[in-house]
Amino acid sequence: MSLRQRWPRPLFLGCLLVAVTFFCQGRTTAQPRPGDPVYEFREALKADRAANKEALEFREKTLKEKAAKVQYLGDIAQVLLFQEWRADDKAANVASVDSGVRAILTDNFEKGIKDIFAAKEPNPILQAGAALLIRETAINARNVTVSAGIYMRNRLRALADDLIVLIKATKDDGVREAAISALGQIEPDPIEPATKSLTEQLATSNNPAVRRTAARALADLIQATIAVDKKGAPDQATAVRSRLIRTAAAVVKAASAGLENSTDVEVRRWCVIACRTVASITAEIIKDPFAADTFPPEGRPWTQTEQKNVEEKREVVDAERKDLAPSLEALQGAVPALAKAASRDPDVGIRIDTRRVLEDIATARHRLALRLGSIPKGSGMNPPEARRNADGPGAEAALAPGVPRPVVPPPAYARDAAMLVSRPVEFEQPQPADDALRESLRKAIDELARSLEPGTPGPKDQVAAVQAKLATIDALEAIGLDAAPALDSLIRALSDQDKFVRWSAARVIGKLSARDPNGTAVPKLAKLTADQHLDVRLAALAALERYGPVAKPAVDPYLRKAAKTGDAEVRVAAMRTLQAIGKDAAPALAAVTKNLSDFYDRAPALANGPEPAHLGGRSLTEANFRVRQTACETLGVLGPLAVKEADPRWQALLDKHVVPVLQKALDDPDDTVRRAASDAILKVLGK
Repeated sequence: MSLRQRWPRPLFLGCLLVAVTFFCQGRTTAQPRPGDPVYEFREALKADRAANKEALEFREKTLKEKAAKVQYLGDIAQVLLFQEWRADDKAANVASVDSGVRAILTDNFEKGIKDIFAAKEPNPILQAGAALLIRETAINARNVTVSAGIYMRNRLRALADDLIVLIKATKDDGVREAAISALGQIEPDPIEPATKSLTEQLATSNNPAVRRTAARALADLIQATIAVDKKGAPDQATAVRSRLIRTAAAVVKAASAGLENSTDVEVRRWCVIACRTVASITAEIIKDPFAADTFPPEGRPWTQTEQKNVEEKREVVDAERKDLAPSLEALQGAVPALAKAASRDPDVGIRIDTRRVLEDIATARHRLALRLGSIPKGSGMNPPEARRNADGPGAEAALAPGVPRPVVPPPAYARDAAMLVSRPVEFEQPQPADDALRESLRKAIDELARSLEPGTPGPKDQVAAVQAKLATIDALEAIGLDAAPALDSLIRALSDQDKFVRWSAARVIGKLSARDPNGTAVPKLAKLTADQHLDVRLAALAALERYGPVAKPAVDPYLRKAAKTGDAEVRVAAMRTLQAIGKDAAPALAAVTKNLSDFYDRAPALANGPEPAHLGGRSLTEANFRVRQTACETLGVLGPLAVKEADPRWQALLDKHVVPVLQKALDDPDDTVRRAASDAILKVLGK
């Protein structure tokens, strides 16, 4: 039962009145209220800005008089967040006056709160109201950009121990809920006592409302710290980031335990939210890989200056990794509980969300690996005796070859674009020697694969079922090549009734092709090239292209048919797949040639009227020039391979059809097609 349900309405509203009083003031459009202590104090803060001795003595006297009239805790909290304070004035004598008065008010605020919490005869209404006031003040302090907000957050942080004692000592669950909620908002430091207190409530409280409030407080802890990190002052960035990482580590440890042990769906949901927040902010903190031009090009000797630059960058990344270690280690420890929930939690929403958490963890690991892998390994230098004048005249003779380094891939959105509209590219996955997250994620793959199996209990709601499968596939994709053990489950997903599941499965299988040397997925992918949905066909073709020669079984009839019929995008993708397959794609030469011969045979008619409907109703000269360009490129790749086979059939096809149609392409209205045709003829004829 919640606080509001347990207490009568008048008492509940009286409890909240203490907390909300100062928010009603200053947030309305009411006229100024002479006689109100809060209004008068603010006017005194805005008054005389002179910095001479007499003016400052008058200011101090006035502020102290006005401060003495501000007695209610809600009023004090509001006053302490005023932006008119001059406690950070460049003039030390001015800052001293305002700082002294502010300290008096803050001491009064803290003493009033502590007295309520530690009263020998505790008043639950006052205690809950005081805790809620702390909570709301902390939230509003984060929205105050001037130093008053930072000052107030630091002072509220000091109340963490008092809240923890109250949570444990109170006999009233309403008070306990309010104190837990406040603890989640004040950014406690150190964080460990706070998460320990919340963990105890998750494990021992008999009240569901208390347990749910504790789980939500875990999410609040990390979200509050993130808000400060994003808006923090530059001079405090290092300290705030350090506190963020420590908070993230402590929160994910507590939340993963709550996820694993709680039978309350609301508790588990908040624990998952906390874990996902930690995973996503960890990935966000990791910086992008160094640009390729940061270091010497591959194969070129290094100068001493370049060597020093590499060493400095390596030290920077090592320090970044060391700073992130607490969060990464905590995420590693949370993976087993997340993986179990991803496939076995009774609630479909939690199953979906935990799969997304695993995806975010894998993304964080991948970003870190790319960051580490973007720095060259080794020294790239000759022994000391050979380094004479390395940065001066004659340096070329004194240097040793440089050290190759991993290629940094484009971002995720570029990968997906390449999968659908261009030639797929290979993405390396640099892996640090002590990649503990990798091992932890590997152990989660069986649980994820299990959730794709037809026999796995799923939600009755079809939409939720699709979302669950997509979340699983996305998580496997983020894990990368290590997700190969799930390949069989992904292949079965190619037959799913939902087009998005088929599309996603095909996309991920293509990225796992290097771990499928026998082409287990090729037959199913080949069938998908005739799928009724364009995006699915394109994803299947892109995946087959990644398989290269292993995709030979898909050539006839699937690729041969896809290369000469249907949408321009499909024909282009099919022909590029044939190029990747190589000599075994020779049976599709006639189909590729048809893309050119059909156009040139119809060219006179096209010049005098609209294009036939079965060609798409668009001018191939304009919209589909890529089909003809790709056809020429494909003939330039497959033609010479067919010649090497010394098969009379292929030679006859080249002589009678391929070369003549390429000659026609030399007069194509598009210059890119003409260039491609010229290159192809030279290759086919061995020139």
